[in-house]
Amino acid sequence: MSGRVFTVTCFGDSITEGIGACPMDRMSYPAQLQRLLGDGYRVLNMGASGLTLQREGDYPYYKDPRYEAAFASEPDAVLLMIGTNDSKNNNWDPDRYEAALRAEIERFQALPSRPLVLLSSCCAAFSDIDTISNEVIGGEMMRIQRKTAKAYKTRFVDVTTVTGSHPEWFCDGIHPSNEGYGKLAEIFRNELLAARTEAGV
Repeated sequence: MSGRVFTVTCFGDSITEGIGACPMDRMSYPAQLQRLLGDGYRVLNMGASGLTLQREGDYPYYKDPRYEAAFASEPDAVLLMIGTNDSKNNNWDPDRYEAALRAEIERFQALPSRPLVLLSSCCAAFSDIDTISNEVIGGEMMRIQRKTAKAYKTRFVDVTTVTGSHPEWFCDGIHPSNEGYGKLAEIFRNELLAARTEAGV
């Protein structure tokens, strides 16, 4: 893939979109990741605030235009981090979440561009705003994510454990601050480069 721009599509919810960053278009994690990776990369932010991965959730991602745009972006790599809103009391269903996660990975892996898929756990939650559950995020959800990554031979990125020790990286207990988004960008930069090296692309 040398000699051309390597496209990285960031697929997720408000934490991908960059809610809490100021200004969002420069300080979201995809924007900061773009600067870390440099000119040989094109990082696309397909994050959509408030949405769930589960189609049965209160605000499902598949109904947002950014969902189909992510698949149409011809990615060379996908950073998939979504589940914070799925953890809410009225949304959480482990079987539905796992089925949805598997379906999205299968669809990405079947694209003509054959992208690398990096499956990330969700950021730790230091607030229960709208019944977002850190217990679910760091427990049953992360076990599903880890198991699914192994099943599909995708790289698993554990940001839950890293962020769980740093409440100061968050502006409201759910969304990172500019510093927190910078830390996510650093983690994803390192994981992406390692994945490319392992895959030889």
